[in-house]
Amino acid sequence: MILAKLRIRQAGYGFANLVRPNDVVKGRLEMYRATVRWNKQLDPIQFVEHGIEQPVEQIPVQTT
Repeated sequence: MILAKLRIRQAGYGFANLVRPNDVVKGRLEMYRATVRWNKQLDPIQFVEHGIEQPVEQIPVQTT
């Protein structure tokens, strides 16, 4: 359910970025992409019981 909500928001911001490109929207899209990747590779049992999570690849993010 959470991934579906993230994908819907990502699609909405992707459409907004097509209509009116903006650096803020691009940053938000990168954030949603990283969040979806993290959620897909997370093993919830290992995370809750042992605090173990796989590192998400580091993507340089532009700051303003």
